[in-house]
Amino acid sequence: MLLRPLDPWCGVVVDYGDTRVFVDVTDRKGPYVKRADAVIVTHPHRDHYGGVPRTEFGELRADDVTAALLGMEDEAEPLRSSFEAGLLDVQAYPVNHMCPEAHAVLLSGDARVLITGDWCALGEHPPLWELVDDEVDVVVTECTRAASVHPDDPEAAEYRIQRLLELHREDRTVLLLTHVNPLIGVASEVETLHVLEGDPIVEAVEAGAHEGADLEVVSRPEYPLVTSSVGTVEGLPKRPHVLITERWFLYRDREGRLRRLLDAVPYPHIVSGTGHASAAELVRLVEELEPEYLVLRHGSPDGVRTLRKRLAEAGLDVRVKAWIGRRGGRLELP
Repeated sequence: MLLRPLDPWCGVVVDYGDTRVFVDVTDRKGPYVKRADAVIVTHPHRDHYGGVPRTEFGELRADDVTAALLGMEDEAEPLRSSFEAGLLDVQAYPVNHMCPEAHAVLLSGDARVLITGDWCALGEHPPLWELVDDEVDVVVTECTRAASVHPDDPEAAEYRIQRLLELHREDRTVLLLTHVNPLIGVASEVETLHVLEGDPIVEAVEAGAHEGADLEVVSRPEYPLVTSSVGTVEGLPKRPHVLITERWFLYRDREGRLRRLLDAVPYPHIVSGTGHASAAELVRLVEELEPEYLVLRHGSPDGVRTLRKRLAEAGLDVRVKAWIGRRGGRLELP
């Protein structure tokens, strides 16, 4: 079995015999390889499914929301708890993340490779290490929050965003959230949220991502307004009094646009519920599953350095490989 990066962010190529599988295809640069027998998408966030149209595949496995967002409802097969992808046996496990239908996948051939997608331990589903029933040879995981020791708590984020909306009920409030995010539905329990025509959130609603949410599509800004675009906030005719956003946008704020917006509003609020694993959760996953290799994706060099240190402090004998950005590699398993 041969593993290698599919793109600079999260995608993984798994070659086994004459079977080739892609797990996640980012909307960023790439993919480095174009053709696969099967593509598996772990969850409906664009940085994990957005590159699928740039690939050629025999089979697509994805949840209903992802399939609808891709416009591939007819081609996609359900992401069942177990299925075959060519010569590989695949098991899918529900994981906690800031979107519905997030999964980790375990691919088994002559080795067992767990690819986590995005995940955290706290939430409605059991921690991933309780779901996987045996040791694995390789864990490929994101390390977005590997520099943090504090785990995300989605329920705490839900409570906080509702309290903030109640506090600022009469203010000009903007929520900046990813287009598929349960916080949108949670926030709409307090008050009707408005979303501008053409916003990716509207597409997500049409794909079934926010069933039951109290959302109203408008042609001009009305408040409270929810958007998934920093550019929309920058372009508003009046500066918001309140800006509530999630930490994920700060991770991607390389040009400092969001930081400038937060500095400019009277009441900036950041909810920490990104749904990504902390250093403690990643260490626990390695402790429980005892992989020979840990491959890190979807993160930063700082996170990699911190996690290496934490693993060493815990006395864990695991070979760490960092496939971050353009730095990639390959892992051939016997």
